[in-house]
Amino acid sequence: MITPLHRSQEAAPYLRQSSKKQAKHNTGSRELQRALVQNALDLGWSLDRITMYEDGGRSAAFRSEREKFDQLIDEIRTGHIGLVLITDPSRGARNLEDWGKLIEMLRLTGTLIHSHGTLYDPRLLEDEAELNWAYQECHEAYRERHQRTQESALALAREGKLRLPLPIGYLYDHKDVVFDPRPGVKAAIEQIFKDFDRVGVMLALLREYSQKGILVPKNKSPGHLVWEAPTLHYFSRLIHHPAYAGIYVYGQSKQVATINKAGERSVRTQRLSRPEAAQVFRHTTYPAYISYDRHLKNRQTLDGNRIRIDSHVPRNGVALLHGLTVCGYCGAKMSVNYSRRRQPAYTCQALCRAGQGPTCQWVQHHIIEDPVLQLVLDALAPAQIDLTLRVHEQEQHAATAALKSAGQQLEAAAADLKRARDLSVAAIERNAHPDVVQYLNQRLEIAKTHHLQANRRHATLHQDSAVHNVEEVAKRIQQLDLDKIFKEMQTTPRVAKQVLDCLIKQLEVKRDDAVVHLVVTWHTGQTTSVTIPVVRRPHGTSVRGSQS
Repeated sequence: MITPLHRSQEAAPYLRQSSKKQAKHNTGSRELQRALVQNALDLGWSLDRITMYEDGGRSAAFRSEREKFDQLIDEIRTGHIGLVLITDPSRGARNLEDWGKLIEMLRLTGTLIHSHGTLYDPRLLEDEAELNWAYQECHEAYRERHQRTQESALALAREGKLRLPLPIGYLYDHKDVVFDPRPGVKAAIEQIFKDFDRVGVMLALLREYSQKGILVPKNKSPGHLVWEAPTLHYFSRLIHHPAYAGIYVYGQSKQVATINKAGERSVRTQRLSRPEAAQVFRHTTYPAYISYDRHLKNRQTLDGNRIRIDSHVPRNGVALLHGLTVCGYCGAKMSVNYSRRRQPAYTCQALCRAGQGPTCQWVQHHIIEDPVLQLVLDALAPAQIDLTLRVHEQEQHAATAALKSAGQQLEAAAADLKRARDLSVAAIERNAHPDVVQYLNQRLEIAKTHHLQANRRHATLHQDSAVHNVEEVAKRIQQLDLDKIFKEMQTTPRVAKQVLDCLIKQLEVKRDDAVVHLVVTWHTGQTTSVTIPVVRRPHGTSVRGSQS
């Protein structure tokens, strides 16, 4: 079976550990895999013709995570490898597709494979069948072992006995969870919750701690406590974590596999937005820093504070330039904050969010909006119809795209419904196990619900997608007084924002002590610079009347 041509090529032992922890601690398995080098020597390969390929802490479930395995496949493809050595098929692949590609590559290039102390030639039908049988056996054993592990973990979690990673402020004392007894830790956590109750905004809390130089406890590694300046992520994790309310949560996240256009699989962690929807949700398992009602109130406060500044021009809200303004100091997008009187102000908090400094600047809305609106009015005079047609065209494109997407979702839901109905009928006709029939019936009900929702959404969008021809729109726009629209705000802010978005690409804002410098970048590529003195205007005198 082994020819001189095989020995003139390289022997390639492939070593893999499934996780970084296994790669570090499971030295017995590593020594077993390294024994493959000795097997290559026994088969007649010289030491200088043996090249080891090792993926430490890599899962076989996804090829995209295994650099050395991909390199080995490339070497086999080019004909440089004469022998591949593995302990068992699970070291090479955990899915049938990757295993089939490996065997096909070995068969086409005439490369031998050594596994379980046996040498195989995939070009021989008997050897290929035996390899596939060995892989199937290993694969089924792995899946059974993995399922038992998950079921055992879930059973322990339902009793609150599964040890989960603890946030800062807690430690394990044998089997029990206790408050962290190290000096100052418990008091610091309690103070953070008290300060958040007082301030109500994480960014303001971070600013206060940064200005006062207050440090917070962090676990850099097990048993290694450090005191550092807080970050926004630190406060967010602490306030959101249900453990501080004594809640034990398991199964709030899951691994989701996706396949890209190239056929490569990747895995990402999908987390449920509400811990109450997790597989296990147990009260009073941990000693609590705060009550559950207070925890819910904190989450509601954070949800109410959320401002999505990553979007472009939002549809609602009275701040007309939200999504267009950028900071002239750091270049970040500016957000909108509202005072107690609901007066918006444009604020740059990028450095503050990163814990690198105070707020760059803030400017009251009327200081920059009034001059910008005047610039827009001056630009509108020669091109009222063209501008409005662009607004109308944008709306029609958006409506058409939404209707098309809803139609595709409806088709997919109809196909899923048909497939679920066929499976359910087939299971009943074949007298399948009652559990199988029940499961398929549940899938059928879910598919019916999804189809009904998709059908309603498509019908609503179809009803709202009335398309006016260009002549009618132009005639209607000629009758509009755009100056009146902007000055008196007789239309909604969303329409005004759409018009602004058609003309303005970006508005750079830079405030000094007594003036504000504006640089308007138009979609045509031209820029207009304006310098405005900062004059505080009495409440209620904005050009936008009651909307201000």
